[in-house]
Amino acid sequence: MLERIATLAFFLVSLPAWADGLTYTVSKKSIQYGERTRIEFSLPISALGLAKYDDESELPVLNDDLIMDNKHVIVLERDFRREKDQLIWRFDVTGYEKGKVIVPPVEIKFGPHTFSSESVPLEVVSRRKANDTELRPDFGLVTPPVEWGFWGKLLG
Repeated sequence: MLERIATLAFFLVSLPAWADGLTYTVSKKSIQYGERTRIEFSLPISALGLAKYDDESELPVLNDDLIMDNKHVIVLERDFRREKDQLIWRFDVTGYEKGKVIVPPVEIKFGPHTFSSESVPLEVVSRRKANDTELRPDFGLVTPPVEWGFWGKLLG
């Protein structure tokens, strides 16, 4: 409960910041158990208030603690890159509990500027019916595609 209140407080404090240009996109808003979806947060460099931004400029600081510590969302991979006039943070996430999940917001700080995203809704679904408890058939033995024993004898 305390975590939800903290998330809500963080969300309310950061409302004016999204108007400054921090946006997000989600590749899939509905995924199956263990399926990957990508959440991409992008911030235009012009929102940082700099006349010029190059490779030697200081990078904004990303606070993603709420996402990384979330019990219902598992971060598989995260990445940062600059594309033209945008700074982009990518998170590949998944979930293993059926139902609606809220991916918490991120906060980006750069000098006096603070930007926050919205929470991202995500739904974890299953193709199985609710009462389907049947075990699936075994695939049987898998043989190697190459006869390594033959090649080992021939080359050895």
